[in-house]
Amino acid sequence: MPYRGRMRANLEAFSLDEPGSANPFSARLAQENCWSVEYAQRVIQEYKRFLLLASSGRHPVTPSDAVDQVWHLHLTYTKSYWGALCDGLLGRPLHHDPSQGGQTEQARFRADYQQTLEVYRETFGEHPPEDIWPDVEKRFGASQRFVRVNVETTIVVPKRTLARAVGLTALAASVSALGLPYVLDLPSAKFVAVYLVLWAATFVLAFVVQRSAPSSEPERVPDLQAYEAAYLAGREPAVANAVIAQLVARGALLLNPQNSTLSKQGPLAVAADAVEKAAYDHVCSTASASLADAYTAAARAARDIGLRLRGLGFVVEPSWRVSFGLALMAPALASAKLASAIAEGKNFAPYIVLLAISMGTAFCYFRPPPVLSALGRAALARAKERYTAGSCHSTFPDVPLAVGVFGLTVLPELGLDGLMQPLGKTHEVARSVNSGACGSGACGPAYAAHADSSGGGCGCGGCGCGG
Repeated sequence: MPYRGRMRANLEAFSLDEPGSANPFSARLAQENCWSVEYAQRVIQEYKRFLLLASSGRHPVTPSDAVDQVWHLHLTYTKSYWGALCDGLLGRPLHHDPSQGGQTEQARFRADYQQTLEVYRETFGEHPPEDIWPDVEKRFGASQRFVRVNVETTIVVPKRTLARAVGLTALAASVSALGLPYVLDLPSAKFVAVYLVLWAATFVLAFVVQRSAPSSEPERVPDLQAYEAAYLAGREPAVANAVIAQLVARGALLLNPQNSTLSKQGPLAVAADAVEKAAYDHVCSTASASLADAYTAAARAARDIGLRLRGLGFVVEPSWRVSFGLALMAPALASAKLASAIAEGKNFAPYIVLLAISMGTAFCYFRPPPVLSALGRAALARAKERYTAGSCHSTFPDVPLAVGVFGLTVLPELGLDGLMQPLGKTHEVARSVNSGACGSGACGPAYAAHADSSGGGCGCGGCGCGG
């Protein structure tokens, strides 16, 4: 539907951040909710999708709690909300209608929220991200009490974290009182022997704890978009490879193999992905852009894909806190012995070596980068199978999917031989720059997960977010 298409494009282009503002909307949203800026930006995009669903007026819609926080804040920007959004884009007012409370209202808003999730899937052809749009039970589960807190004067610690900290502190104090003075008084040779035994024991225990984390196979494996599959296969570099190959294959960009530069050759497809647009716009902004610069522009834009996939559970942070804490026990002992040796004027060089080795081991093996979850592995395998099955029957192969999941070796099969060498060099440079310590690959920016919450309700005529 042309009207709906224009509305969606206009909403996506609508910026809540005022140009030149020292404290833009997204930064204030992140600050007030203790979110990362990246997460706040993602929630803003979901708010725009909510507005599209609400603008249809065909059925009541209810936002998630996270989206509702954007709505609350946006209402305080009266010129932007009532002027630019309601009068300018939507063409009608969109009121925020609080819940009246009670079981009837609760049941109504639960039903509206469930319908909103279903309409979301129908409208956008994908499941809403669960870290922003939790299911009904999480959205309207056990009530939570929210209060305003001045973080300048108050330290906020989750109860579970506080309980763990108290327990570990008590354990450490007990161990210190019973055996630490004796161990620290040992001669250097005996201390090293005791230390190596402790280091080996905690290393093995930490390894066992880390590998024993439970995992479950997903019940339903969704289809990934090409660049999502590319991200799972090789993070930002794989997405950048796929973007450049797609733009060259479709005639939007032209590669000069002599100096590895790109120039505009044709228009960008109307349905182009945001990562394609980022690379294309960068090339169009200059007369001739280097392949490396366009590659970097695409890789930066791919970070949003990574954040989304983490939110959906395709990429997860391995369970490392307990194992990492165990692995730090030996370095803590070495630190205490080092301080004792320095205070007594004794030779402390051996303890520096022990501390460096044990700390390096702890960080290399027990602070791993994000990895694919069982859902991520299954979805990537399905994407590979989909391409393999479809390529046999298609005259026009899915270039970004092929390059993204199978790498640059498929370029000759796609008729893109000229990209092989220059893109290969750029890819190797990117991998060497982004590779983490101890051989771990780059995995994009850190992601701060937002805890699901259920809260009070509000709505907008046909829209509600009750509770």
